[in-house]
Amino acid sequence: MKIPGFLNIHKKTEPLPEKDWLYYDLQEACQSRVCPICFHLRYQEKQYLENIFYENVNDPPLRQKLRESPGFCDGHIRLILEMGDALGLAIIAGDIAAHLIKENKFNQASAPCFFCRKYEGREQRTVKAFGNYLNDSEFRNSLCASVGLCRRHHYLLFQLNKDVVIRNFLKKLLKMKMQKWLSQLNEFIRKNDYRFQDEKIENDETESIQILWNLFRR
Repeated sequence: MKIPGFLNIHKKTEPLPEKDWLYYDLQEACQSRVCPICFHLRYQEKQYLENIFYENVNDPPLRQKLRESPGFCDGHIRLILEMGDALGLAIIAGDIAAHLIKENKFNQASAPCFFCRKYEGREQRTVKAFGNYLNDSEFRNSLCASVGLCRRHHYLLFQLNKDVVIRNFLKKLLKMKMQKWLSQLNEFIRKNDYRFQDEKIENDETESIQILWNLFRR
């Protein structure tokens, strides 16, 4: 998909960003049905957790960090429990519980989830790289073909990138994507009216509900 005319960027020639593994991973993530940055981060998060509970379950330094962590957020607890390695989950859960009982540490001060801290650092690095890749027209083409960026990652990219041209591109892209999915959503609503029940509801119209809610993320 080529960049629409009103989204074309005309800038002075600048060195193009290096096309490393992250460039291609994020470009591929643009083919998903969610914000490409969200998709990439969720995949990396799952890989990270699987690495802990499948391969590094007996790693002493890691086990010590998990013992001393203040606890885990609801989102990461749900993600961990969805994993299939019951033995790995049991070993680490038992280790943490035994440590808490031994040290009598049940009233620790509230602090960010161990896994959330890891996620935040990964998110910052990914957003920074994504902003750099926006100087590449091929990458922008991939982004324009995606469902769009969520509000959170649009905001982070906007704050990070002080280039007026790139900022205008991001604002126009977000508006264009919201308008597209709102149009699909309105069709879904219209076709659920009994007067139009004979009209087929298309996949994009059904998906627009979930896609828009994902794009509202902040």
